Amino acid sequence: METQKPFAPLNPLGDLTKHGIALAGLVIAGLVLGSEMAEASELELRYDNGISASHVVNSGINQFIDELEEKSDGEISATHYYGALQSVVEASAGLREGILDMGSIFPQYLPAEFPINNFITEVPGVAKTSAIMTGANTEFVLLHCESCLAEFVEQNQLPLIMFANPTYQLILGGDDEVHVSGDVAGMKLRSGGNYFRAWIEHFGGIAVSIPGAEIFEGLNSGIIDGTVGVLPDVTGFGIEELVKSVTMVDVGTFHNGVFFGIRHDLWKSMSEERRALVLDLAVKGQALSSVNTDKEVKRVIEEVLPRSNVTINEPDQDFLD
Repeated sequence: METQKPFAPLNPLGDLTKHGIALAGLVIAGLVLGSEMAEASELELRYDNGISASHVVNSGINQFIDELEEKSDGEISATHYYGALQSVVEASAGLREGILDMGSIFPQYLPAEFPINNFITEVPGVAKTSAIMTGANTEFVLLHCESCLAEFVEQNQLPLIMFANPTYQLILGGDDEVHVSGDVAGMKLRSGGNYFRAWIEHFGGIAVSIPGAEIFEGLNSGIIDGTVGVLPDVTGFGIEELVKSVTMVDVGTFHNGVFFGIRHDLWKSMSEERRALVLDLAVKGQALSSVNTDKEVKRVIEEVLPRSNVTINEPDQDFLD
């Protein structure tokens, strides 16, 4: 198998897709534990990731759902509930307990269930784009970390491909801007994980843990002054009208998450043909989401923020030191 260097320049859509197809044999042959059960003639999948329909990360998931029904000749269909069935935190338990058939898994929010995978999330500063980090993260977890996979299987889950956000920035809703490290002191900032909590607290800020879907209400009500987050959240969570300034601190990526997770018992019950189809379309879907997420970063900087008169600040060197 041709090996893609994790951080080498790549064509994200082509290389992620090729990489995922090559992994199909591994996942099918190596991770299917126990005997196969009888397969139903038609399969209806319940999917949820707790993220609103407008967010760019759903672009690849919607493609997956559309193509799944088409390429299976209607034998497999799926419904995306966009948070109506499970929140972003609940989706993991939803897979484990059979409420969902497919959905998101974020070890960042569940350190007790995923101690090893959670450790991987604590080193997010190694890449800046979704596509590159998604490919590197997938290769490590699926090919080189048996204990990582074991944690998912213990929760009745199987990640078909991993996911990474681009690097996080400081997105503020108040009039106070951040230029130097001391400006963060006393600010209430939404944190998307332990690494980002530590970053906020290191500079004297107050880390607040709320789901991404609640960022709008948090800013609007004053519960938070801002969020350490990815720029596509500005459009995806509808906070464009509330944002006053953005400081480009490049905190690091939010990675080792999963948008294409499937119930392990369901996976075992599927034929190899169906597994291959689901895996192929999941990899292509994640590739599209990653590419579109990176494109959305550029669009938010060049179009969305200027349109709303949002100030974009580059941090002083003392902040980065």
